[in-house]
Amino acid sequence: MNYELIYPLKNLFLNGYIIIAIIFLIIAISSFMIILDKYKRKQYSSIVKVIILIIFSIFIMKEFFSIGRSYPIDKKFLQILKEKKYLEVHGKVENYVPMNFDGKKDESFLVNGVYFKYNHYVITGAFNLVKSKGNPIKEGSIVRIKYYIDKKINRNLILMLELKK
Repeated sequence: MNYELIYPLKNLFLNGYIIIAIIFLIIAISSFMIILDKYKRKQYSSIVKVIILIIFSIFIMKEFFSIGRSYPIDKKFLQILKEKKYLEVHGKVENYVPMNFDGKKDESFLVNGVYFKYNHYVITGAFNLVKSKGNPIKEGSIVRIKYYIDKKINRNLILMLELKK
């Protein structure tokens, strides 16, 4: 069977976001330096424009970092994958329930009797991409999942997710 890797994402994707966030950080720092210069020269009208640029840059950085935090797999889980200390299940997705928009209800589904649930707002270091953020899983999808049972939070954490093409 031909499967497409859904999670973990390739590092190039994440590095692109980090580079963009660093660029906006540089813009914010440069803008702050310009404000100091304008303040010393008493050019107050220009200061307002630069402050708006700084606020915009900080907002953009926050957005890029929040996107990135949803995707990278935890190093502990990478080790579990490397040492093959995971469990694996494959089959049809059943009882799929998407997360509601306010985040108060977890997204969940079953694959061959193994129950998975996650929430975009609960960061575990494992897969937590919900339908409203681009998760391609739906009722009836054929998947292959490598997972880890986290007894602390009583969840099956998805370390690798593949979707049948």
